[in-house]
Amino acid sequence: MKRSMQKGFTLIELMIVVAIVGILAAIAIPAYKDFTVRARVSEVLASMAACKTKLEDYYQANSNSWANSAGTDVAALAPGLCDQNAAAANQTKYLTTMTVTAGPVISATTSAAMGDPGANSLLILMTPRGQNNAALVAPANIGSWVCGDAGTTVQARFRPGSCQG
Repeated sequence: MKRSMQKGFTLIELMIVVAIVGILAAIAIPAYKDFTVRARVSEVLASMAACKTKLEDYYQANSNSWANSAGTDVAALAPGLCDQNAAAANQTKYLTTMTVTAGPVISATTSAAMGDPGANSLLILMTPRGQNNAALVAPANIGSWVCGDAGTTVQARFRPGSCQG
């Protein structure tokens, strides 16, 4: 009598493969969703970085002061520096508005197209700090900028590592 060789997989083997694929999908899909929202928040931060550079130039051009020689504070001059709104030509898909307030604090509002209700139409704040992350007191040099400061409403899981506060 001839022995026949086994062909194909048993039902148990197929069920194990399906279970493994299901578990991986249950973990990977939410992680991928967070990753895509984080990438979109990064685009908003890139727009804020351009504003940050303009503010640093302004600060240095005015002898490490937020007010110019006429006594006008940077927040009053900011619309010409880097404010954006929906009508702005350099508007991005994920940035609704960006303004500079006294301090200065750069605030950006994410759009409703972020891809997750937890990241739609929320606020990201960026503030300058002095050396060793201390509060900036003019005429000290700007040591760093803190992203995700108090008042930021975008969840930490959606913020890139450079914006964890």
